[in-house]
Amino acid sequence: MDDYKEKKQEIIRLIAKYSNDLYHISFELWTSPNPYSILRVVLHYMDDSYTNQTRILTLRKLRGLHSGENIRQLLHQILKEYDLPDRLGYFITNNANSNDNMFSSSFVSFILIRFCAHHLKRRIRCLRYILNLAAKVFFFSADPNAFKIEIEINRRFNRLKTKQQL
Repeated sequence: MDDYKEKKQEIIRLIAKYSNDLYHISFELWTSPNPYSILRVVLHYMDDSYTNQTRILTLRKLRGLHSGENIRQLLHQILKEYDLPDRLGYFITNNANSNDNMFSSSFVSFILIRFCAHHLKRRIRCLRYILNLAAKVFFFSADPNAFKIEIEINRRFNRLKTKQQL
């Protein structure tokens, strides 16, 4: 825990160093196998040598539903801890409906109103996620879930094959 607190203070000092700059945030919500809902928040910025930098700010447990309001509240709390609400540029997220809901007018009035009336222009959809969806449609256009089914069939077949070899 001490390492986490040290790293957090290091990132806060770094943010203060580049106090005139905008910081960009990417975040995603996923469910771990145990099954906790985890929000990962990543900071993106440019240093003095104009090199893109990336820092993981936190992994936090989201309590309650995967709703836009819950995500907004947790994200705002995290951004306040790092003194970021006044210096935000763009947000990178996937296409989840809860993210769409989070970027509603309540989110704008909470954080983004200082920067841009066109808050949806401050959201960038994750290219990796979009490419993944496009590949699924390309390979399995008739049934987008066919890929998951095929993987499960192969796993079961490999388990059966392994048991037969024993």
